[in-house]
Order: sequence, then structure tokens, then C-alpha cells
Amino acid sequence: MSIRESQGYALGPDDGAMTWFLGGLLTWKASAGETAGSYDLFEQVGRQGFMAPLHTHEHESEGFYVLEGEVLFRVGDQVLTATAGTFAFVPPQVQHAFRVVSPQAKFLTIVAPGGLRAFFEALGEQAPTRSLPPPPAEPPDPQRLIEQAAKYGITILGPPPGESP
Repeated sequence: MSIRESQGYALGPDDGAMTWFLGGLLTWKASAGETAGSYDLFEQVGRQGFMAPLHTHEHESEGFYVLEGEVLFRVGDQVLTATAGTFAFVPPQVQHAFRVVSPQAKFLTIVAPGGLRAFFEALGEQAPTRSLPPPPAEPPDPQRLIEQAAKYGITILGPPPGESP
């Protein structure tokens, strides 16, 4: 058991490891190594168009809490535009996706049980500053995304809401 698991910890608003992932900035507030595997918690910030494709998780539940901006979510068959204060919950094996529709959005994501940080880090890169990465020159390689996702029990099913297959 780590010090963080046994004694707890606190992070300030600008604290936490940062990852640039698919054009967004992820700031890790807690991950499996600090929560005895219970959950991962991270803040996501992205420009308009920042998205996660339609996918499922074999074992994990996810929760999304919008802090700023507007995010279009698909959860199962439901599509909703989420604004500040909106929460969306996704059980394991339920199809879901999101796309930022405002100029920028910020939201918290919790994944339980924890352990998906390695997926985001495998496809992303350590952010040198607490800022959004430069806009991607091209879309992510779909085959690489599918292959990496499969290693973590994630099945990519299609595009996010508002995008044609």
C-alpha cells in the first residue's frame, strides 16, 4: 500500500500529471496506483471537436461531470448536450462517445475500477505545460487506436456523435 493509499493526499487546481491525448489535455488527479485500484479520476480539457469515438469498456464504469462548455454525449441510445453541472454515467459494456461542441470544454472523468491511465499514456504524450496541445495535423491512426484499445478491454465501434461513419 502506498503512502497515498494509506494516508490520503490533496492536489491543487494546477497539480497532477498531464497527458496530451487526441488533441486534449488530461490532468490526472488520482489513478489506480494511488487508490488501491479503485478508480482513476482526471480532468479533460478540449477544443471544439475534441472527442472519444463510440466504444465500450469490458469491465469499467465511467462517469463524466461537465465543469465548463458544452459536450455532446452518447450513452447507449441516448444523445444529450451536456452543460456545466451535467453528469453522465456509463456502466460496463454500454456504448458511449462524446464530442466537445462549444469552443472549449472542461469535464471530470472517473473510471472504476482504475487502471486505464496506461491506455491514455500509450496513445498520448506527456504534456510539457498545462496547456492544450497544438491542433493535430491529421486524425489519429484508427488501426493503432483500435489495437491499443483492445489491450485494455475497450472496443471501438464507430465515430462520436455528430460525425458520419
